Amino acid sequence: MRLRSAGKGTRMQDKLREIELLASSPNGGDRCKAVERLAELSRAPESKEEPRCFELLKALGGDSKYEVRQTFAEQCILLPDDWLWKLLPPLLEDPNPFVRRSAQRVRKQRGS
Repeated sequence: MRLRSAGKGTRMQDKLREIELLASSPNGGDRCKAVERLAELSRAPESKEEPRCFELLKALGGDSKYEVRQTFAEQCILLPDDWLWKLLPPLLEDPNPFVRRSAQRVRKQRGS
């Protein structure tokens, strides 16, 4: 049983390293990919035990490029409730209308 758990942890760490590389790229498209992969990864129960997941999400949600923030807003639908309601509010007041509308759609779909 421990071996399976350790294997999952190792895979999580490998995926996070990949995502961190994408997130630190100067290319906005790479950062959008990081958002998509991280949102998908956040669905795994073990992601809640890894503080880097939330911190990366938080950083990407405040990205300087609106395209990354819009992708982030769209992917918020996949986040666990507690993360969603911590990360979505700034996007609801984003200066970019595309980001705001995406965030509003997620809020409507997830209900609040």
